Amino acid sequence: MSQLGRYGAPNCDIFGGLGQDLGMAEPDLTPLLAPEGWVAVDGRLHREFVFVDFAEAFAFMTRVAAEAERLGHHPDWSNAWNTVTIDLVSHDKGGLTDRDCRLAEAINQVQDGSGDGKTFDN
Repeated sequence: MSQLGRYGAPNCDIFGGLGQDLGMAEPDLTPLLAPEGWVAVDGRLHREFVFVDFAEAFAFMTRVAAEAERLGHHPDWSNAWNTVTIDLVSHDKGGLTDRDCRLAEAINQVQDGSGDGKTFDN
């Protein structure tokens, strides 16, 4: 495993890399934290995913749930038919941490199908 973890998320490096929760990010750095496709809104990473139908959206949520369990960090999310809305924040730290960035990168990998698949066998 590299210093940045399984997904090699370069944006996570500003938190110091593997497994460190350094508390709330500096307000002026928050936009730099957002991995591709994500935006920083009100101290959270936010993204909406739109799918063909409910079944596809739900299947995506199932795969994300497995990654969230593996990483030990869980999203605030909702589903309305073909749309999944996700917000990431470390409630216990009062803001964004590297856990949020790592989970956002993992979710990106699930969405584009480029994850290693270890979590999805079974």
